[in-house]
Amino acid sequence: MLDKTKFDAQSLSFVLPEHMREREHSKMIDRQLGFKILKIEQKLIKQYKPFYMAADYDGEKKSFDDGAEAWIGLHPQILLTPYSEIYKILTSITRYKIKSITDFGCAYGRIGIVASVLFPECKFIGYEIVSERAKEAERVLDTLDSSSHEIHTINILDDDFILPKTDVYFIYDFGHVEHIKKILDKLIVMMNGHNFILVARGDEVRSIIQMYYPSFYVRHKPLHKRGWSIFFNHPEMLD
Repeated sequence: MLDKTKFDAQSLSFVLPEHMREREHSKMIDRQLGFKILKIEQKLIKQYKPFYMAADYDGEKKSFDDGAEAWIGLHPQILLTPYSEIYKILTSITRYKIKSITDFGCAYGRIGIVASVLFPECKFIGYEIVSERAKEAERVLDTLDSSSHEIHTINILDDDFILPKTDVYFIYDFGHVEHIKKILDKLIVMMNGHNFILVARGDEVRSIIQMYYPSFYVRHKPLHKRGWSIFFNHPEMLD
């Protein structure tokens, strides 16, 4: 049997049109890619207690209890970073030779999708705690003509979780302060002998870095934008 023709990822436009809002634009791209995000999220909310429900809730729905926040019940377009924002972040580092990207909490793999266009030879490694999201990310990424990827269903807070060595790491406000610090602690250790770029999205993670992790910014000047920052651990990335 002949393989199905891969989707031409280069045909996607991640630049936000003037007449569209970010979420509307992202929904349009999701449709182009054939995502089933809403269906999956509706299934999850029927099965699990939403993140905003009180801890003492004793109804029929069970908690998604794997030591980390799964954000079940959050609207998909709030849960997911807009494609246009990811595009802005990645175009900020296109001048560097990016061969690999790690995403801590990849959800439906949007970063891997944009990266497959901007860095066709780049390998994307995504970690997602919710298996249904990880499987859908894998399914869609498999359809792209220029995607090299690994999607893992795993709790990155497990003590035995080992960070892969990649050129770029994405971290978000994915949970409690101690959870975010646990990953940042591992990245600090990784700094010794490994050059990389750290993308931090969200006010909490950026505040944590500012307060507790000066190693990320005392040597190399970060790039700060509204909602996200880029930290450089590379001698060739100095301004």
